[in-house]
Amino acid sequence: MIKENTAIEKSSKEVTEEENYKIMRRCPRFKFCNAPKCPLDYFINDRVKLTGEDKCALPKSIRKRIGKGTELEYQGMTKREWIGKKIWEAKSDEAKREIIEKGKIRLAKLRQNQS
Repeated sequence: MIKENTAIEKSSKEVTEEENYKIMRRCPRFKFCNAPKCPLDYFINDRVKLTGEDKCALPKSIRKRIGKGTELEYQGMTKREWIGKKIWEAKSDEAKREIIEKGKIRLAKLRQNQS
């Protein structure tokens, strides 16, 4: 546990425990959440999640909205979501169109098979 008055340097900003929890408290599930690795936590990479422990169940869209404008490393997303976003953004428009088109075809086939 980090002492309340202690400042920790994270992402070129000193963050106190109180500042950290201020953002986390914006989560509508904060009071009853048991996820040890919160995407709204400045220190998410310092936390440990054991097998079988809860994951954050808050939808990504809400986490992103809460994390927007903060200095959170992944802006409210998980590391995996952040990496996926960066990979998608690095693709050319043509590559994105191809992926979207393939997805539409696969979805149509899936729906057809379920009928």
